[in-house]
Amino acid sequence: MKKVKLEKATLLIVEAHPRYWEDSTVNSVEDTEGTLIPLRVGGMWRPVIELDTGLIRNWTKGTTAKIHYKVCDAGSYWLANEYGKIAKYNSDYVPSEYLCVGGDGFGDYIIMKVDGNGHIEGWAKPEMDEDEWEEIKNKNIEMIIEKYDDDAAKGYRLGECFLDETITREQAVEYRLEAVKRRQKNPCAENFLSVGCWSVVAKYHKEDYEGCLLALSELGAIVIRMMDMVKSKIDEDKHE
Repeated sequence: MKKVKLEKATLLIVEAHPRYWEDSTVNSVEDTEGTLIPLRVGGMWRPVIELDTGLIRNWTKGTTAKIHYKVCDAGSYWLANEYGKIAKYNSDYVPSEYLCVGGDGFGDYIIMKVDGNGHIEGWAKPEMDEDEWEEIKNKNIEMIIEKYDDDAAKGYRLGECFLDETITREQAVEYRLEAVKRRQKNPCAENFLSVGCWSVVAKYHKEDYEGCLLALSELGAIVIRMMDMVKSKIDEDKHE
């Protein structure tokens, strides 16, 4: 198992399937059916936690929760940063040092209290043991680096990041401006960066339908440009 440099990690992505929802309360009300807790996706609870602060991203402001989920081995956990997932926890059981704050879950439970701003009460950044995490190797990223460069790979990963919610809209806009500056130097990298950045911008424009349509329209145009570029690269390879 290859060890990973954990100092690059800034986020913890949780995908946990509680056996029971009713053992938790939301705004002091028993969440019998699990319909009150923020960040539920189907039968899964999926928070993204900032490791330095204990802030749960995209938490519903004003909502408080006392969480006590029995998960056992029905979960997956990743360390990530703004460029995506970098390591996977090498067990399906709960990493207690991260997700049991103020209690001992023995690898079976997620235990924490969340305030109205989305901060986990009593959070302290955990000591990270590299032996507990396995590096994630993305063959698509490696291929893009080999064929193009690191900038293109960054753009590709940004497109994945908006799905994992590991990047903010402000970061996306910043990267988009960076991409524009690189246009003359490396049009391929600019295309990849644009796809990733505009994907995020479109996501965060979900309440602004005109803005979302504008972002998606530009994204569609960039994708067409990328397809043409990739086709030309394939033709070049065939003639080499």
